[in-house]
Amino acid sequence: MEQTSRIKTWIKEQAPMLAHLYENKYVGMAYDRFASLPPVQQKQLILSFIGVVSGSIGLYLLISYISLWNLNARIKGASVMGAHLQQYQKIKRDKSLELASLDSNAALAAPGQLKARLLDIGRTTGISPRMMEANEKSEMAARSDESKASTELKIKEASVSLQKITIRQLVNFLKNIESGQYKLTVTGLRIKNDEQLRGYMNVDFEVMAYLFSPEES
Repeated sequence: MEQTSRIKTWIKEQAPMLAHLYENKYVGMAYDRFASLPPVQQKQLILSFIGVVSGSIGLYLLISYISLWNLNARIKGASVMGAHLQQYQKIKRDKSLELASLDSNAALAAPGQLKARLLDIGRTTGISPRMMEANEKSEMAARSDESKASTELKIKEASVSLQKITIRQLVNFLKNIESGQYKLTVTGLRIKNDEQLRGYMNVDFEVMAYLFSPEES
């Protein structure tokens, strides 16, 4: 009893919030029941209580770790899915732009249209028709990534020869080709200074256009 009084006094002085809990009749009954047990059973009961508390804490930590691991896995999965979605959107956007450029080149499919377009660019650039020659070539099948002939994509080419032009005329001509209404590509550019007129040059190059030609059923 003296020890119990000391405990109650210590609780009131050091932890007054627990005094109400200690004075609860049910807690008092439990404590009296515990105090009436033999020391060996008291020790076993204390160890069992500590084991239950420790097990509960361990189980809580384990469940928290599993939940955190699952959340982290879902976050990583969402991140990977987001990256794949962005890549898919980029590929889709690039394909849309590619198809749009092929659609714009459809007007060049008729014979002579590519040559006429190049001659028009030359006139708007200030190059005399007498100083420009364009020869349109026959269509050919485009090559796929596996170097196989495509049944839907065709290539139309034209060779261009410019005589006695200035560097400014050449730059404007090439700029109008690659930034105009149609999707055209300049290849094989060859420049040679004119031997008769200083500051002028003779230029030869090829112009290429991709055309969409769906396979007939």
